Amino acid sequence: MAFRAVTDQLKTKWRRQSSGKLATLNQEPDTRTPVPPSPTQPPTTTREPKKPDRKSVPAKEYPPSPDTLLSGIGDYLFLDPLGHGKFSKVVLAYHYLTGEKYAVKIIDKRVHDYRVMSRLVREINLMEIIDHPNVVHLYETYETADSLYLVMEYVPGLNLDEYLQKHNGALQEEDARNIFRQMVAAVEYCHSRWVVHRDLKAPNVLLTPHGEVKLADFGLGNRFGLQRLKTICGNDDYYYYPEIISGQKYVGPEIDCWCLGVTLFRMTAGFEPFAHAHTVGELRKDVVHGNYPMPSHLSPGLQKTIRKCLSVDRRKRVAL
Repeated sequence: MAFRAVTDQLKTKWRRQSSGKLATLNQEPDTRTPVPPSPTQPPTTTREPKKPDRKSVPAKEYPPSPDTLLSGIGDYLFLDPLGHGKFSKVVLAYHYLTGEKYAVKIIDKRVHDYRVMSRLVREINLMEIIDHPNVVHLYETYETADSLYLVMEYVPGLNLDEYLQKHNGALQEEDARNIFRQMVAAVEYCHSRWVVHRDLKAPNVLLTPHGEVKLADFGLGNRFGLQRLKTICGNDDYYYYPEIISGQKYVGPEIDCWCLGVTLFRMTAGFEPFAHAHTVGELRKDVVHGNYPMPSHLSPGLQKTIRKCLSVDRRKRVAL
């Protein structure tokens, strides 16, 4: 299962865009003697047309892709839609030979630029090297002229956000402990493979009817090592971590540990630890100083784990 075709296509696109610039740079300079303007005629000046404002340029619209008419891909028959995003959708698929069900993510390549497609290739590469029972597995990929198909493990059930809503927003400590332990096992495995998720939140935690946890969506994931990271990840303010607000570079695992603490707090308290802030400024200040209310009904051991995960000192935080 190689993605050389996707990478080569992106590189070819970049070379085509760059070839025009290189051709302009390689043109020979004009050595002809310039002719001064006539005394009787004032020199004419040519004004370049005003470039339109980038914000006023409408997004390029594409006609429906022929891929939308496909009833399947490879050995997979498309069944029912499972969800959709702005430029992608997920469908339930049936494998002809095994009879197993899979989730197929269909991505429209035409609407993504080189940077977005490069991040998608990185996500695929990360999922290739991760093989853990608590992480959604990637099995195969297919590619057409317009679309990219990711054949992934189908996880029936609910995500953690939906599961919490079903249980009135909070769980009993024993139930939360079972979910948290599986999340920690998955995160520890990813870190052992030098992979950081960076977007651990309730919607990205899937739960099977049997109580198994599956981490999903490595779109913001990355490899970590000697070089520190500084990318702002995630779009949920309640999962902001001190390093991002302070503008500090980070290694990676400490970010996942912070998000684990936020998720554990929400599972047991019924709300996010920094949800009491009235403005974004107050929220950022509370995150940097670690100001959050600890519910008194939580057991001492649970409170200790939460404080460890939400420690402003990242050296204490990563020692899970």
